[in-house]
Formats: sequence, C-alpha cells, structure tokens
Amino acid sequence: MTGNRALAVVSAVQLAAGLGGMALAVRRRHAFDIPFWKGQESTVGRDSVLMGTALSAPVAMLGAQAYGLAALLRGPDPAAQRLLGGLGAAMTAGYLAERLVRQRLLPSGWDGTESPLIVAGLGLAAAMAVMGFSRH
Repeated sequence: MTGNRALAVVSAVQLAAGLGGMALAVRRRHAFDIPFWKGQESTVGRDSVLMGTALSAPVAMLGAQAYGLAALLRGPDPAAQRLLGGLGAAMTAGYLAERLVRQRLLPSGWDGTESPLIVAGLGLAAAMAVMGFSRH
C-alpha cells in the first residue's frame, strides 16, 4: 500500500471515529471542556460546529478532513497530505486537552463505549499527523 493510500485509509477511519464521537457526545450531552474554556450541556449540538464536543473535533475540521481525504483519493496531492497531517496534529492536541478524554483514559474513568472510541480517534489522529508530514 502506498503512503498516500495508507494515509487515506487512516484518515477515513479517523473521520468515522470523529463522527461517531460527535454523535455519542451530542446524545450524552458531553460539551467541550478544555483549559480556560468550557461548553454547556444545553448547547453541545450547536457548539459541535465550531468548537467540537468532548469526544470530537468540530464539524468544520471534520469537513476539512473529508475534503482532504477526497482530494487524496483522486490521486497524489501534497497539499492534501499536509492538510491531513496538520489536522491530525491539531486533533491530537485537542484530544489531549479535553478533560473528559483524559478522564476516560484512566482506569478509574474507563467507559466501555467512550474510552475505546477515544483511543481509536486519538491514535488515528496521531498517525495522520505523522503520515501527513512524512515524505512518500
């Protein structure tokens, strides 16, 4: 599998994890909670567009990810590769900044649904960052 193809696969699965995390967070009303800024349970759906949720990046970033993924699937595209790498790096930082994510990664806070989704989303975002910034 070529580097671009592998990045496309990783990005597609990460996008699915992000969308799943968003749906779960909206259903469970998990608003974003990052240092110095916290969303409200009552506005988690609206906040998911520009700020994200406790379990996902914002819709704006997921849309950019879908755009980059589509561009990469059409053929080699260094700009799309860098876009996905940058999004992966930003998402990795976002996951680690999120209070609920850090809680769910601890044995005492493990949740059978949320924690595996977080592990997948975080790991795939980190892989996107590495793969997106590597030369193929």
